[in-house]
Amino acid sequence: MHIEIHPRVEGINAERLLDFAAALAEAETGEATRVAALVEQEAAWARRTPYLNGQTKAYEACMRLLADLRSLKWQVRADTFGIELVSPRPSAQRHR
Repeated sequence: MHIEIHPRVEGINAERLLDFAAALAEAETGEATRVAALVEQEAAWARRTPYLNGQTKAYEACMRLLADLRSLKWQVRADTFGIELVSPRPSAQRHR
């Protein structure tokens, strides 16, 4: 399943979130340490940047959600048109 998302952030927040999503997309599957470092770097940036027009919490929530979905094996894709999420394939094993 492909899902296109449109987070309610604008301006520098939207640009930075798109860059963050692109960085997540480039991270290899086993790079949990790199993803965690990206998340902490972005959270620190958001907290110290005064130009976010009251969107600091929204920005941080969006980028943490993207990282969490990435850790749950969702693919994150980003380009000039926006951010797209691709769900993982269902497991062949059934849970009983």
